[in-house]
Amino acid sequence: MYRRRKIKNIRHLGSGKTLTLTYLGWNNYYYKNRQVCSNYNLYGIPFTPIKSVEALRKMIPSETQTTEQLLAQKEVVFLGDELWRWIDARTSAMDVSDKEKKQIKNKMVTDILSASRKAFVTVCFTSQTIDQVDRRIRSITDFTVYPIIKGDNQEVEATVFLGPKPSAFNMERPIRFYCEPFMAMYNTYERIPSLEEFGTEEEKSLPIETNPAWVKYLTGRKFNTQQITDYSIRMTEMLLKPQ
Repeated sequence: MYRRRKIKNIRHLGSGKTLTLTYLGWNNYYYKNRQVCSNYNLYGIPFTPIKSVEALRKMIPSETQTTEQLLAQKEVVFLGDELWRWIDARTSAMDVSDKEKKQIKNKMVTDILSASRKAFVTVCFTSQTIDQVDRRIRSITDFTVYPIIKGDNQEVEATVFLGPKPSAFNMERPIRFYCEPFMAMYNTYERIPSLEEFGTEEEKSLPIETNPAWVKYLTGRKFNTQQITDYSIRMTEMLLKPQ
């Protein structure tokens, strides 16, 4: 019941990391019918917020599942924006010894590694530098993506490499996509919340027109309230029924 592990790292400071991460989430939702989980809010498609250690572990399938549970399990893609800094911040804030903090962090990383080896969870994450990522995760990363926003913020060209170390020998075909539909899907001003110990949330859907960054973007283009609503509906239709 195992497949090749699936961990994807998106790197490159200030060049569309979260935008590309959001695109990958949409791609997994639309083309592969996967449940989307993320540690930041998404707009336009259903997603399950992951904001606690409890929710993170709930997302990861148990190693003791029955055959019936395995067959009923829906594949999941988890979008972790600045995932390792998020985990570091959680352990640093705990009032325990350095040894205990290290043990807690190691348990979190081990759980995520376990998920990546199973057939049902694909982990996609961003990082500013590869050194921020736990070396155990680096060693099993399937793809590393370097996005660049081109054409006056109109398009992303993301270079893809197999594994964590880019070279001319492991370069794949680049990913290209228009920015605007995926700008509508997340709030670029949102700060990743602190990782709490307990708490879970159910799947939810947030309308694109409630995304404050999207509204600000369209307001800057002189859209009025009705035009923002109409254009948001158009973006939603594009995301759910791409041409």
